[in-house]
Amino acid sequence: MRARLPLLGIFLVAIASARGPDDGVRGLQWQSAPSALGTYKVIEDQGDGKCYEKTDEDLSVGATAKLSHVTYCYYRDRLYAVVMDYEGYINFSALRRALLEKYGKGMNESPYAESNFWGDPQGPTLSLLYDPETDKGTITYLCAPVADERPRDDKKTAETGSRCR
Repeated sequence: MRARLPLLGIFLVAIASARGPDDGVRGLQWQSAPSALGTYKVIEDQGDGKCYEKTDEDLSVGATAKLSHVTYCYYRDRLYAVVMDYEGYINFSALRRALLEKYGKGMNESPYAESNFWGDPQGPTLSLLYDPETDKGTITYLCAPVADERPRDDKKTAETGSRCR
């Protein structure tokens, strides 16, 4: 399994567009505790940052798309990212249609694009990516206010040599 937490830091590029996932994702509110997941297991633990998966996850999205995996990432026990993996161009097309319908055009207006971005760098953001070479893709929901704390805290740790502040 690839590491999720380092990749989420890279995702913090300037994303600006119409609407984003302000109300959370998959029935969870941003900054909710891991207990809101129901039954879950830890799949990555980096101290203050932890990622989980639900043991009873419904991987279907609507009537036509299916995810292969969903990861919920928390920083200091607050939900800040949900990463959904999928396979196949058919799933990409169905997921893209659903996201365009829900959030509007976003940054990429081409109907043939292989990526789209929605949201506000100061709030929740969303990316849809598809790689035709691997025939795999990822949807990443990110709550920027919480995600932004992690690099600041990592910098403080590097400067002080301690997580105690």
